[in-house]
Amino acid sequence: MTLPTEATVPSVLGIVSTFIGILGGMLGAYTFLDNYILRFKPKFLIGDRIYLTYEKHKKIQEYSHLSSLIIQFEIFNHRNKLGRIEDIFVRIYDSRKLEASVLDLFPLAALDSMPTNRDEVIAAERVPPSPIAIPNKSSKTLVIEMAQEKLHNGTVDPSGFLKVQCLYKSTTGKWRKFSEFSLHAAYEEKSTYDKFTIYNFDRTERYAEREKLKRRKIATEVNSYKGVSNYYLSFWLPRPYWRAKEFVQAAPKLVIFLCGLATATVRNCLSEAIEWRVVKRTAARSRKPKITVGNARNARRTDSLIAKLKPLIEHKVTELNSRAKASDAITIEIVDTSITLKKSGTQVRVYVGGDGFVGILRSPLNSPMGETVFTIRVKEFAFGSYLWTLSGRPVFASTIATRVVDYLAFLHG
Repeated sequence: MTLPTEATVPSVLGIVSTFIGILGGMLGAYTFLDNYILRFKPKFLIGDRIYLTYEKHKKIQEYSHLSSLIIQFEIFNHRNKLGRIEDIFVRIYDSRKLEASVLDLFPLAALDSMPTNRDEVIAAERVPPSPIAIPNKSSKTLVIEMAQEKLHNGTVDPSGFLKVQCLYKSTTGKWRKFSEFSLHAAYEEKSTYDKFTIYNFDRTERYAEREKLKRRKIATEVNSYKGVSNYYLSFWLPRPYWRAKEFVQAAPKLVIFLCGLATATVRNCLSEAIEWRVVKRTAARSRKPKITVGNARNARRTDSLIAKLKPLIEHKVTELNSRAKASDAITIEIVDTSITLKKSGTQVRVYVGGDGFVGILRSPLNSPMGETVFTIRVKEFAFGSYLWTLSGRPVFASTIATRVVDYLAFLHG
């Protein structure tokens, strides 16, 4: 065994110094990417308890629509920059149905805390929702009440196989899906308050995990008294271990300190050389507000679809009435932006809900309120091509007309 000479010691120190410099440079590069290049990508955890509130119809007592959904999110921002979530969007539907009615829910109010029981749902204090800002390297708890848009009063059966999809809107304007789960309805977990009925659900995945844990066998240990010697030995023996561990951990801590020092130096240079110069050049400039308008191209496509549906639905209704009794005939009313079919106390209305969106609403006769049956949306492809989709499936106008007439005939068939 040979001892290191005077010539080898400086070379070893040079290798260590080079290694620390490379490591500091790598950490500095990662910090630069984390601060300026990598986009904000939050992580979400969904609370176990979810409340669904149903409200009775004012005139039709046996019909209740989904009034609101209360859910809790834990949002984590692991980036080294401020994160911002512009909006939250939730979809819920009954997966056991062939043509499931998909309900779109948007933020209605924010709650200070998650209700611990159904009684607290009614009494909870609510404030208007707002965009969510999450500081760097931190998390935020959000309890939010979701509801359908005004005049949309669809429903899902609380005893069904309910599926939930959650999306968020980033600062770039893109919607990204962050969770999809099922709801487990516990037995008799509901309460009625005047015209409201509140159900509380658990996530099916968490419920299944707990059921597996209940069936898992565990090995139990029995402790016995081992005397006063064991008591003192438990204090004396760990002392050398902790001293050795403290000595071993000193070197990595020193490396971490030096890396942090190098990172701070690199960050300071970038801040003074780039950030401050950009601030001095742009801070005094005025910025013109961005003004957005509706999608004119989708508006023309929507008008074209309604124009095609009017003669198609009218022709199919005429054919159907020719085979039915006069008392079972379907009547049709056509105006500029809607088509209304009526039969036996029920009406189905096809209406323009927006640019690129056509809704089909079922309701009592001459009532503006009702249940959304189908949603028809435009889907764009390359080179200006597009298709209309019914419940997410591509269709032509003739198929839409058949579905509308068939649905009303099925209700009173």
